[in-house]
Amino acid sequence: MNDILETFIKKVAHSNNDQERPTYKADSKKTTSSYSSKKLNYNPSSKQVKKIKKMGFTICDFYTLAQSYGRDKEIYKCQCGDWFFSAEYFESYDKSDYSLIMKEVYNPKEGVRLTDWCDLFCRSTPQSRLDSYLYIFEHGYHAYQRSKFSFFLTLPEQLKQRGYEIDVCDFTFDVVNNYGYIRIDKDVYIRAFKGHQDEIKMVVTNNKKWDVNFLFLPNTPNKAYTFDYQTYPNIDELCVCIESFKRHVSGNYGFKTQGNNGDTYLNGVHIREQIDKTIAELKDTRGYLFQKNVVEVKKNKQYPFYPKNKVINCYKGIEIAEQYTLTIKRNEHSSAIVYHIVFDYNKKKNADFCFLQITQFVIPAGKEKDWMHEKNVDIYKIDKFERYDTFQALMSLLTEFIQRNVDALSEKI
Repeated sequence: MNDILETFIKKVAHSNNDQERPTYKADSKKTTSSYSSKKLNYNPSSKQVKKIKKMGFTICDFYTLAQSYGRDKEIYKCQCGDWFFSAEYFESYDKSDYSLIMKEVYNPKEGVRLTDWCDLFCRSTPQSRLDSYLYIFEHGYHAYQRSKFSFFLTLPEQLKQRGYEIDVCDFTFDVVNNYGYIRIDKDVYIRAFKGHQDEIKMVVTNNKKWDVNFLFLPNTPNKAYTFDYQTYPNIDELCVCIESFKRHVSGNYGFKTQGNNGDTYLNGVHIREQIDKTIAELKDTRGYLFQKNVVEVKKNKQYPFYPKNKVINCYKGIEIAEQYTLTIKRNEHSSAIVYHIVFDYNKKKNADFCFLQITQFVIPAGKEKDWMHEKNVDIYKIDKFERYDTFQALMSLLTEFIQRNVDALSEKI
């Protein structure tokens, strides 16, 4: 067996230093091979008992617990070979909602205790999780580690062989979760997580505490690239993802141009700076227009009627993903002209040109705040403009467009 892999497996099986992780230490009070053979007062024809026995489990003990809602919880203490666990059955009063949760799984002979849980009916957890437990019961926890996580457990050594300076911090796995991280260079980390079907995925991030529930919005300090282990299980593709992420974190992303001082990357930061500069200059030179009218430019996180807002991901080719609205009103009682502006650059789709889209809406007075949430926003749409060109050409066009609209206050595309 690979020495590196064996070292990680032993570490997972015997480590008990982190109180937030499962403790793999046998309970000395429960090291007998089975429970006493007393008569148990459960219903042998119930679906939960039939399920337990169909799976080959032995019911060693049974009792009930009163609940403040729903029917009494039924607790089945079960055994499968050298493995012991509880199966807790809950059912609503109308029997429409029920679950049979396997939990507190431990093996005193292997010294392994698992704190994750699994619905034996697979209503609240996926079938893949139950399959993992059944594999562990049949082949053992160490065999499961080798079968399921070998790529991840040998990853630190593979990265070292490709020239990365790494630091491994408790990078280990159990049935559902992974713990710790691999640090690459200065502020780049690799973490693993499970998807909705317990499939293994990887994330390259600048946050060592990254969690699957984190929300990463564009242009924030927290960044993360997901890497699909099921699709790309090879180390070389992961290295491409890592290098793309490092380029993003360093700021060297966007539309590349060549200048006297070398390559320059133009991205969303430059778009925002140019728009802010344009509005500031217009206020200085045409301040009377801003006093009489409502002129506003906002950066949008997401519009309900527009496809899900893109996030910068150089690995996927998305290097610019900006959305804005330009709102212009003659006065507070008049209709509003709203321009939804999209400025994108996907290097993998079109490496030579960026994309600019401007959609014009006319919104009746009083509906400026909620019109975008209506089911049919097309009733307000007047026109649309789209063009592919260089970053500089599209930025010049957008700047001129904003100036013309402020001047005319009714400019149509």
